[in-house]
Amino acid sequence: MKNKRRDESGFSLIELLLIVVIVGLLATIAIPSLLKSRDAAEKAAAIGTLHTLHINQTGYYTHNGRYANLVELNNYAGKKLGTMTGSTLIRGNYTYYIFPSSAGMIQNQFQILAVRFKDRRVISAFMLEQDGSIETLVD
Repeated sequence: MKNKRRDESGFSLIELLLIVVIVGLLATIAIPSLLKSRDAAEKAAAIGTLHTLHINQTGYYTHNGRYANLVELNNYAGKKLGTMTGSTLIRGNYTYYIFPSSAGMIQNQFQILAVRFKDRRVISAFMLEQDGSIETLVD
Protein backbone atom coordinates (compact mmCIF):
# COMPACT_ATOMS: atom_id res chain seq x y z
CA MET A 1 0.00 0.00 0.00
CA LYS A 2 1.25 3.48 -0.87
CA ASN A 3 1.51 6.25 1.71
CA LYS A 4 -0.27 9.53 0.91
CA ARG A 5 1.61 12.74 1.51
CA ARG A 6 -0.16 15.13 3.89
CA ASP A 7 2.24 18.03 3.49
CA GLU A 8 0.79 19.23 0.17
CA SER A 9 0.71 23.01 -0.23
CA GLY A 10 -2.29 25.05 -1.37
CA PHE A 11 -5.70 26.10 -0.10
CA SER A 12 -8.50 23.82 0.93
CA LEU A 13 -11.97 24.20 -0.51
CA ILE A 14 -13.24 25.60 2.79
CA GLU A 15 -10.53 28.27 2.83
CA LEU A 16 -11.36 29.31 -0.73
CA LEU A 17 -15.08 29.50 0.06
CA LEU A 18 -14.34 31.62 3.12
CA ILE A 19 -12.30 34.07 0.99
CA VAL A 20 -15.12 34.30 -1.58
CA VAL A 21 -17.64 35.08 1.18
CA ILE A 22 -15.42 37.78 2.70
CA VAL A 23 -14.82 39.42 -0.69
CA GLY A 24 -18.57 39.32 -1.37
CA LEU A 25 -19.35 41.01 1.95
CA LEU A 26 -16.76 43.72 1.32
CA ALA A 27 -18.18 44.35 -2.15
CA THR A 28 -21.69 44.60 -0.71
CA ILE A 29 -20.50 47.31 1.64
CA ALA A 30 -18.17 49.17 -0.74
CA ILE A 31 -20.12 49.34 -4.03
CA PRO A 32 -23.05 51.51 -2.81
CA SER A 33 -20.59 53.92 -1.23
CA LEU A 34 -18.58 54.07 -4.45
CA LEU A 35 -21.71 54.77 -6.52
CA LYS A 36 -22.80 57.50 -4.12
CA SER A 37 -19.36 59.13 -4.36
CA ARG A 38 -19.43 59.00 -8.16
CA ASP A 39 -22.89 60.60 -8.22
CA ALA A 40 -21.71 63.39 -5.90
CA ALA A 41 -18.67 64.00 -8.13
CA GLU A 42 -20.88 64.27 -11.23
CA LYS A 43 -23.15 66.77 -9.48
CA ALA A 44 -20.14 68.82 -8.39
CA ALA A 45 -18.84 68.80 -11.98
CA ALA A 46 -22.23 70.04 -13.25
CA ILE A 47 -22.23 72.87 -10.71
CA GLY A 48 -18.66 73.72 -11.73
CA THR A 49 -19.75 73.83 -15.38
CA LEU A 50 -22.60 76.19 -14.46
CA HIS A 51 -20.08 78.50 -12.74
CA THR A 52 -17.91 78.38 -15.87
CA LEU A 53 -20.93 79.19 -18.04
CA HIS A 54 -21.72 82.19 -15.83
CA ILE A 55 -18.15 83.50 -16.05
CA ASN A 56 -18.22 83.14 -19.84
CA GLN A 57 -21.63 84.83 -20.05
CA THR A 58 -20.26 87.77 -18.10
CA GLY A 59 -17.28 88.04 -20.45
CA TYR A 60 -19.49 87.72 -23.52
CA TYR A 61 -21.82 90.44 -22.20
CA THR A 62 -18.84 92.74 -21.57
CA HIS A 63 -17.63 92.33 -25.16
CA ASN A 64 -20.98 92.26 -26.99
CA GLY A 65 -23.49 94.17 -24.86
CA ARG A 66 -25.84 91.18 -24.63
CA TYR A 67 -25.84 87.63 -23.32
CA ALA A 68 -25.08 84.66 -25.59
CA ASN A 69 -27.07 81.58 -26.42
CA LEU A 70 -25.26 78.30 -25.77
CA VAL A 71 -23.87 77.97 -29.31
CA GLU A 72 -22.37 81.47 -29.14
CA LEU A 73 -21.14 80.87 -25.61
CA ASN A 74 -19.40 77.61 -26.54
CA ASN A 75 -17.77 79.32 -29.53
CA TYR A 76 -16.72 82.23 -27.27
CA ALA A 77 -15.02 79.72 -24.94
CA GLY A 78 -13.18 78.03 -27.81
CA LYS A 79 -15.65 75.12 -27.96
CA LYS A 80 -14.29 73.82 -24.64
CA LEU A 81 -17.55 73.91 -22.69
CA GLY A 82 -18.93 70.72 -24.19
CA THR A 83 -20.52 69.23 -27.29
CA MET A 84 -23.33 71.11 -28.98
CA THR A 85 -26.41 69.18 -30.12
CA GLY A 86 -28.66 71.71 -31.77
CA SER A 87 -29.15 74.46 -29.21
CA THR A 88 -28.26 72.28 -26.21
CA LEU A 89 -24.86 71.70 -24.67
CA ILE A 90 -23.80 68.26 -23.46
CA ARG A 91 -20.96 67.81 -21.00
CA GLY A 92 -20.50 64.57 -19.08
CA ASN A 93 -23.86 63.13 -18.06
CA TYR A 94 -25.60 66.53 -18.03
CA THR A 95 -27.45 68.40 -20.75
CA TYR A 96 -27.57 72.20 -20.54
CA TYR A 97 -30.42 74.39 -21.80
CA ILE A 98 -30.62 78.19 -21.83
CA PHE A 99 -33.77 80.28 -21.42
CA PRO A 100 -34.70 82.25 -23.42
CA SER A 101 -33.04 80.32 -26.23
CA SER A 102 -32.99 82.85 -29.08
CA ALA A 103 -30.29 85.51 -29.26
CA GLY A 104 -32.85 88.29 -29.77
CA MET A 105 -34.65 87.52 -26.51
CA ILE A 106 -31.53 86.90 -24.44
CA GLN A 107 -30.35 90.54 -24.48
CA ASN A 108 -30.53 91.30 -20.77
CA GLN A 109 -31.44 88.11 -18.92
CA PHE A 110 -30.87 84.36 -18.97
CA GLN A 111 -31.22 81.15 -17.00
CA ILE A 112 -29.30 77.96 -17.69
CA LEU A 113 -30.73 74.58 -16.73
CA ALA A 114 -28.48 71.53 -16.19
CA VAL A 115 -30.35 68.22 -16.34
CA ARG A 116 -29.25 64.62 -15.96
CA PHE A 117 -31.51 61.97 -17.43
CA LYS A 118 -31.71 58.24 -16.75
CA ASP A 119 -34.21 56.06 -18.59
CA ARG A 120 -35.91 59.22 -19.92
CA ARG A 121 -36.48 60.50 -16.38
CA VAL A 122 -34.88 63.54 -14.78
CA ILE A 123 -32.76 62.35 -11.89
CA SER A 124 -30.84 65.56 -11.19
CA ALA A 125 -31.32 69.20 -12.18
CA PHE A 126 -29.76 72.56 -11.34
CA MET A 127 -30.71 76.10 -12.41
CA LEU A 128 -28.16 78.90 -12.90
CA GLU A 129 -29.67 82.34 -12.50
CA GLN A 130 -28.29 85.42 -14.20
CA ASP A 131 -26.81 86.68 -10.91
CA GLY A 132 -24.66 83.53 -10.62
CA SER A 133 -26.73 81.75 -7.99
CA ILE A 134 -27.39 78.05 -8.50
CA GLU A 135 -30.52 76.31 -7.26
CA THR A 136 -30.98 72.56 -6.93
CA LEU A 137 -34.26 71.60 -8.59
CA VAL A 138 -34.05 67.79 -8.45
CA ASP A 139 -31.59 65.92 -6.29
